[in-house]
Amino acid sequence: MALVMALTLAPVVGMAAEATRAQYLMGTVCEVSVDGDAREIDAAFAEAARVERLLSTWREDSELSAFNRDGRSRSPELRALLDRVSDLRARTDGAFEPRIRPLIEAWKTRGHGQVPAPAAIAEALARIRAGDAPFEEGGFGKGYAIDRMLAAIDSPRVSINFGGQIAVRGESRVSIADPMRRNVPFVELTLRDASLSTSSGSEKTFQIGGRTFTHIIDPRTGEALPPRGSVSVIAPDALSADVLSTALYVMGPEDGLRWANANHVAALFISPQHEVAQSDSFSAETKIEELQRQIDILTREIEKLKAVTPETSRPGDEDRGPHFGGYGEMLYQNHQGSEPDRADLLRAVLYTGYRFSDRVRFSSELEVEHASTESGGTVSMEFAQLDFLYKPWLNYRAGVMLIPMGLINEQHEPTTFLGAQRPLVETAIIPATWGEIGAGVFGEAGNVTYRAYLVTGLNAAHFGGEEGIREGRQAGGEALANDFAVVGRADWHPFEGMLAGGSLYSGNSGQISDFSGRVTLGEVHGDAHLGGLSFRALYARGTIGDAARINEVNGLSGDDSVGKSLGGWYVTTGYDLAQLLKKRSMTPYVRYEQLDTQRSVPQGFSRNPANARNVLTIGIAIHPVAQTVIKIEHQNTDNKAHTGENQWNVAAGYIF
Repeated sequence: MALVMALTLAPVVGMAAEATRAQYLMGTVCEVSVDGDAREIDAAFAEAARVERLLSTWREDSELSAFNRDGRSRSPELRALLDRVSDLRARTDGAFEPRIRPLIEAWKTRGHGQVPAPAAIAEALARIRAGDAPFEEGGFGKGYAIDRMLAAIDSPRVSINFGGQIAVRGESRVSIADPMRRNVPFVELTLRDASLSTSSGSEKTFQIGGRTFTHIIDPRTGEALPPRGSVSVIAPDALSADVLSTALYVMGPEDGLRWANANHVAALFISPQHEVAQSDSFSAETKIEELQRQIDILTREIEKLKAVTPETSRPGDEDRGPHFGGYGEMLYQNHQGSEPDRADLLRAVLYTGYRFSDRVRFSSELEVEHASTESGGTVSMEFAQLDFLYKPWLNYRAGVMLIPMGLINEQHEPTTFLGAQRPLVETAIIPATWGEIGAGVFGEAGNVTYRAYLVTGLNAAHFGGEEGIREGRQAGGEALANDFAVVGRADWHPFEGMLAGGSLYSGNSGQISDFSGRVTLGEVHGDAHLGGLSFRALYARGTIGDAARINEVNGLSGDDSVGKSLGGWYVTTGYDLAQLLKKRSMTPYVRYEQLDTQRSVPQGFSRNPANARNVLTIGIAIHPVAQTVIKIEHQNTDNKAHTGENQWNVAAGYIF
C-alpha cells in the first residue's frame, strides 16, 4: 500500500481568480484550487466522496467490500477499475499487488506492527497467488479518486493536493519532501498536466528485535521492507502515479530505476543519505532544482531526543551514542511609553543526550538566560530525563520533565511558534518553561498520544498576584517534596498537521506550610497547518486553594493578593507567503490573547485591574534558512487599569 509523502504544493501559476477549499476525505485532507467557479470544487469533493463509498474497505457497505465477500461486481465502473489495477500488477511483475490484504493483516501494519510467523506469511502469499485474497484499495483508491475529481472540474487550471499526492491541470511549482524529514522540502520542480505521487516508508515504521520495518510490504516475498528513502513518480493520470510509486519502492532503487527506464516512466529515487537518481523520462520531462538548504541532520536527531511525543520516542530512530544541539533567541523591545527600551539575549540553550541502547536514552536541556549571571542572568537545567522504551503504547520516563501542558512548554524553540515572545497566557497562566522532577508514562494508541506524570508540587511560598503560580515552579533544584502533583495530557492527531487535545494538573503547593494550597490547572488546545495556513488556539483556567492563607504567609495585602482563580485564552493565525512567492518562508501573523491572574480573590482582598490584560500582536516571521528566524511585530497591550503600553519587538532566533 502506497503511503504518499507530504508535499508542499505551490498555487497554480497564473491563476487569476483562484478559489481554494479543503475537506477531510478518505482519512486525510484534500485541498483543491480552481481558476473559476468554486462550485466546481464542491462537485469534485462530491465525486471523491462517491469514490470512497465505492472503494473503502473500511466500510462494510462499499461495493468493493461486497465484491470481496462474494466476488460479484455490481457496476461496470468497478469491473473496469479492478481490471486496470490487475493489469498494472502484471506490468510491474507483482511489485504492486492489489490483493495484498492478507499480508497487511499478518504484519498488522494498520496497527502497531508485528513480525508474523513464517507459516502466516506463507499462508497469506498462497491466498494472494491463488487469486482469492480480497482487494485492498489503499494502493490505488486515492489516485483513482483524484482522476475522477479532475473529470468533474471544467476549469482549465486546477490543482489537487490529496494527502500529499498532487495532480495539476495547467502548471504548478511543487516540492518533494526530504524522505527522512517530511516537513523539509528537498527537490523543487514544475508539474504540468500530470500527477505526482511519492511513496516512502519513513513516515510509519515499527521496530522489533532491533530491526526497523516500514508499512510497505513486498508482495512477492511477503516481507515488510526496511526504510529506503523515497520514490516519486510523475504520470499523466493519478492512478498510475499512485500505483507505480509503490511498485518502484518495492523493487528498490537499482531494479526500480532499470524498470522505469525500460518502461519510460518518470521516476525520482532519493536515498536516506540524500543520494538522488532519476529515470531518463524524469530528466527529460521536468526541470529539477535541488534546494540549497543547509539541513543539519544532527538538529533533527536532537529535536527527537527531546521526546515530547511518542512519535519521537520509538527505538531505533537515532544512532547510539551522544547527541548535541542547541537554540537561542535575542530580543529588542521598543516601548512607546514610560518603560525603557531593552535589548536582551533572552536565552541560549544546549541540548545534550545519550542513547545507551535502542530502548534506553537520556536527554537534557541546559539554558543560560539574559547572557550573564553577573547581570541578573541565570543558568538552569530545563529538563534532564531518562526514557525507557517498552511498547508504542507504554513507555516510562523519570527525571526533571517538562510538564505536558499547553502548546509552548514542550515545544518552545523560536523557530516553532509565531511571535517575538511566547504568548503571555503560556507564561503567566501556564508558567512555561515549567519542569518538575518526577516519573511517569507516555505512549500512543492509533492517532491518540498521551503522557501522565507524578511530579513534585509547586511551592506556594513564591506565588503572587501578577505572576500567579509562575514563581512557584521548583524545576528539580533541591525541590521541596512534601506535596506532589499529577498531570496528564492527551492529543488527537486526526491527520498530518493537526492536533487537538487537553491537559489537567492538580496537586498541593503548601509543602512545609500548614495548608494544602491545592492548585488545579486545566487547558484545551488545537493546532493546525494546512498548506501555508497555520492556526493555533488555547484556553486555560486554574484555581488556587487556601489563597487567603497563602496571602498571609507571603505577606500579601490589598490588590497584591494571589488569585483564587486565574485564566486566559489566545488565538494565533498566520500564512506562509512562500506558497505564493516561491521564495524563502515569510509568514505574516496575528495573535490575540486575554488573561487575568486574579479572576477572583479571597474575601477581604481586591483585584488589581492591571492584571486583567489583553494583547494584540501583529507581525511577520522571516526564515532566511529553515533553522533561523527573524520576527518583527507590534504589540498593543491594554488592561482594565488603562495602564498598558504598546511596543515594537524585533527578535532573532536559531536552532542547530
